[in-house]
Amino acid sequence: MEVHKFKGFGAIETFTTIYTATEDFDRQTPYNLAIIRLDEGPRLTGQIVAHAEDVKIGMRVRPVFRILGKEGERGIIYYGTKFVPVEEPNACGPK
Repeated sequence: MEVHKFKGFGAIETFTTIYTATEDFDRQTPYNLAIIRLDEGPRLTGQIVAHAEDVKIGMRVRPVFRILGKEGERGIIYYGTKFVPVEEPNACGPK
């Protein structure tokens, strides 16, 4: 087996917005789940942190380290990777 580190950048191939979730994720609704094709080739499922109306097939995304949830009465926090849209240079500025 060979170890490979992915950069995490990719594009959304398909997605859905979850409006009704299990009890563990109910406080996060609505949230976006997508299949993302990484630039290196593999596909994975990940949460897209953006408003549902802003998520598009083909949108470029990048990884971010975020809180995924809490467990138990002591509130043990666990973290993981989610994805956010890649900001295009000069997207809001003059051309």
